[in-house]
Amino acid sequence: MTYRSDSTRCNHNIGTAKQGHGPNHRVRIPRRWQDSIYSWARGTSGTIVTRTVWGWPLPFLVEHTLALCLLATCAPGALAQEVLEALDPVTTLADRCAAGRIDAPFEAACRAVIEQDVRGHASGESLPADFFPWLDRTPRLERAATLAIANVGPKVAANLERLRAFDDERVEKYPALAVAYAAAFSQGQGDEPHRYWVDDWLVRGRAVPSMEESFVYHVEHRRDMRMPLRDAPWQVLAHLADSLVPMAEREWALDRYRSRKTEGLRDLFGAVPYTLDPKRGDAPCTLMSFLEFGGPCTHNVQFAGGVFDAFGIPSGWAGGPGHTYPYWFEMDGKVLTIHRTNELGNRNGKIRDPLGEGHVWEDRLRLLVLALNHSVEGQRRSGLAAWAHGRVAEADRARSSAILVDALRENPFCHETLSAFADATAARAMPQDVAGQGWKLAAKALGDRPYDLSPLLERAVPLPGDSAPTFAGDDDLLKGLVRRWERSGLDERALQARVWRGRALAAHGQTAEATRLLIGVASQCAASHADSFVAAALALAGSVPGAPDSEDRFELLTRLMRDIETPTTSEWTELRRSRLHAVRAIVGELEALGRAEDASAMWYEELASVGAEGGGVGSDFLLIGGGGGAPFEEAPAGAEFVGVRVTTTGFQGRDVIGSVEGLFRVDGEDIVGERAGDARGGAIELRAPDGWRVAGLVAAGSDRLDGFQLVFVPVSARDNRVRMSPWVGTHREDEELIGGRDLRIVGIRGRAGADVDALGLVGVALD
Repeated sequence: MTYRSDSTRCNHNIGTAKQGHGPNHRVRIPRRWQDSIYSWARGTSGTIVTRTVWGWPLPFLVEHTLALCLLATCAPGALAQEVLEALDPVTTLADRCAAGRIDAPFEAACRAVIEQDVRGHASGESLPADFFPWLDRTPRLERAATLAIANVGPKVAANLERLRAFDDERVEKYPALAVAYAAAFSQGQGDEPHRYWVDDWLVRGRAVPSMEESFVYHVEHRRDMRMPLRDAPWQVLAHLADSLVPMAEREWALDRYRSRKTEGLRDLFGAVPYTLDPKRGDAPCTLMSFLEFGGPCTHNVQFAGGVFDAFGIPSGWAGGPGHTYPYWFEMDGKVLTIHRTNELGNRNGKIRDPLGEGHVWEDRLRLLVLALNHSVEGQRRSGLAAWAHGRVAEADRARSSAILVDALRENPFCHETLSAFADATAARAMPQDVAGQGWKLAAKALGDRPYDLSPLLERAVPLPGDSAPTFAGDDDLLKGLVRRWERSGLDERALQARVWRGRALAAHGQTAEATRLLIGVASQCAASHADSFVAAALALAGSVPGAPDSEDRFELLTRLMRDIETPTTSEWTELRRSRLHAVRAIVGELEALGRAEDASAMWYEELASVGAEGGGVGSDFLLIGGGGGAPFEEAPAGAEFVGVRVTTTGFQGRDVIGSVEGLFRVDGEDIVGERAGDARGGAIELRAPDGWRVAGLVAAGSDRLDGFQLVFVPVSARDNRVRMSPWVGTHREDEELIGGRDLRIVGIRGRAGADVDALGLVGVALD
């Protein structure tokens, strides 16, 4: 304890009736009155007083003041507070992170903060005093539980205690499975366990089992389980623990498919007859009714997933372009693998994370498998370090960032560590030399996995105008990635790395070189149809501080526009996005130069080429969006098409178009066409102003119609102005323009189910 010389902190009432009641009773080491030499003596009998501070019960021995001593006394609660301030576990954790080593003192500091967080949380108030000592008696349980509590939240501890009270022997025998269930049921603030995802249409009329019932089911049927429940990591078993399938249906699946080997269960996705109109009536959605009545892809994945759950195979479903499909894990010895059934062939889809992170990409699961196969213990230690870096006070982040480099050495595939490292670099909360070490480790591990490395670099490489960038932007590192990806035939990724080089050069003051590189990259992107990088390169080229002025950039962009020739019909699919990006960049430069009329004329000219080559006359305009849904077309004869009425809805964490209705005018009266999709919110009307007509639309599509806006031109053919309606839905980089100023747009067409999957236009030649 440090001696403080400030006399206002002393108790000036020693030896008086007010002894122990002075101002600001901070603790001080007693000293002898005569010579001020520090001294200690055996205490007399006293009283034990216990105080709880920050959830910690602390006992103190309270004695009478000794003769001939000046003793600064304080109340036990104040003393407890000072002791804890001196030994603050979060401060200690920051010190251990700053040391940059994942060692025993670091893990002890993590454990102290985790215990403090649990004790201070509402769900931890009812935990018995022996909960953490109980964890310590089962090391495998303690290691898994500590990371799960850190990453998911304190409610994991409460759920684990609930399982312990239900069947402690099985919890200790199957620690990873118990932790998986405790983590997967940690939704909400109350005491009751809740899954993170519950679909009403799946639970209606079904006896959904509790956390305890499902846990016991898998243990009792361990001989039928195809995943080794004692050896599989808890992060994988969490994809088993969140199942909604009732016990009776699991038993039915066991009886029906027990004779099949694991390979024979892989094709169950195709066992359900595919139909968009299952004749189920009011029957609940059970495994048996799925098989009997059939259904769309969402029913197929629920059937396959339900059977997987019955056999202890961790699984879930992913969403792709207009389609959902199952994924599942298998384990051969100590080696994990991940599988999927997807006839559409898309490389990546969105999954629902069973631990509450929302919708995440499938790549996250592939990275998890890589990390666990690399080292389960290394993944745990690396993940704990990532949590620790995020847990310390923000003021301590920079000095604590050294722990992330050691975490990358432990396991360079741990998503949490990679993400924390990229964020720390982007936030400049990391010294440049430390960042350089980390990026070399990440690039070495993930250089052959550009889809995993690219999002990290995208977040970390500075944008033009960023001050004091900490990315070790190490031109050599980025050049190395360009060469590596070009040799591997990953041309689009190599172009993306060139964009990062341009950003890094601009942020480090090499503005002229950055501008030339970025516009050059845009030309390469356009020539190779790497559509998504044209917009990024052009936007960056226009934002480099100290770069050529707008007139010069306009000339560069005009030359680029000549590189993106007007697409022919056969090339339209590949080139339309590149051309739209270039048009928008040039329009932006014209507007910056105060040339609004020229900017409008640019759009007008572009509408001419789009009409001629982008789909033709009649119902041949391309549809923008996904491949699902049933076709629709709305173009009533003799009606004037004036706009649309639109609603949006949420889908996989973003807004998409929920419904669309055409707006028409017949004999001066407005009429509304039939609705495509389901309206689940307030409607927005996009309508041509008086004297204007619809000439096209700009839209963004993926597996759904993400968003769009209408393009209007004057009715008068002598007026070359263009107006754009407000945007509805979500913007994307790969937006597309269809329409034509020399066509009369008479309606809309597309595909829709519950949402609008795709949208296009119906056009005829002008009279």
